[in-house]
Amino acid sequence: MKTLEGKVCLITGITSGIGKQVALELARLGATIAVAGRNYHRNYYACQEIIEETGNKNIEFFMCDLSSFTSVKSFTQDFKNKFNRLDILINNAGIWGSEYKTSVDGIELTLETNHLGPFLLTLLLLDILEKTGSSRIINVSSSSYKLALLNFDNLELKEGYNGFFAYSQSKYISMLVDMYLAEKIRNTGVTLNSIHPGVVYTGIFKSFNPIIKLIIRFFMYSPKAGAAPIIYLATSDKVEKITGVYFNRFHKKRYWRKAKRMEKAKKLWNISINYIKEFYEVPSGFEPL
Repeated sequence: MKTLEGKVCLITGITSGIGKQVALELARLGATIAVAGRNYHRNYYACQEIIEETGNKNIEFFMCDLSSFTSVKSFTQDFKNKFNRLDILINNAGIWGSEYKTSVDGIELTLETNHLGPFLLTLLLLDILEKTGSSRIINVSSSSYKLALLNFDNLELKEGYNGFFAYSQSKYISMLVDMYLAEKIRNTGVTLNSIHPGVVYTGIFKSFNPIIKLIIRFFMYSPKAGAAPIIYLATSDKVEKITGVYFNRFHKKRYWRKAKRMEKAKKLWNISINYIKEFYEVPSGFEPL
């Protein structure tokens, strides 16, 4: 596998599971790792473990709460003040809640954390990604998007909340919006792909019944195995020019049927941008359609 020395990789959600394994492997390849997270102590100790295990001291932690537009904007400015390039952006952090909660912005927590926050983060970092050139955006998704019950009149699931449907819907919305974004930036030198790393036993299942957790972990990939296809997308020359694709582990899947889903994607793009516009002016060129 090629060296990543001189390259900057930004990863959200590295305190455990897939994200931590991805950070470890990219650090071993010599990359400078920027970490964005909301829990100072957990992220600090995770970064120290990565430094100790890999010998790579170029690990930087930034505070960032994806459920807060203010925090996301503040983080992206801090990142640009520290770095003048970004080669790989991995949007990995996500939540699966058991009950209805709202963010500090008053938005259903899963929708903002899993989609709106990472979406804003990506938009605000596009300038440095384009400046770097040949950069990659990798959004960690889930095959559960297939079970999403998309209702434009109830996107925040204020009526009939269900944690699984909130999660699967957030992944479905994110995939459609991000693949639409991939088309908008196709000729900028930045690629954007989504990936389902397999069903991986991670902390996202912490709210499950202990007996159920014990049973299902035998049918799941380990975090290290789950990290492997993400590392492949981040480093392989074979996917350097591929963009706007959904991967199921190492395999490209045909989920993006333009004739069937383009209008839905445009509508979700507008909704996502309008959420952001309630708080901030969106970057030029990414206004509602």
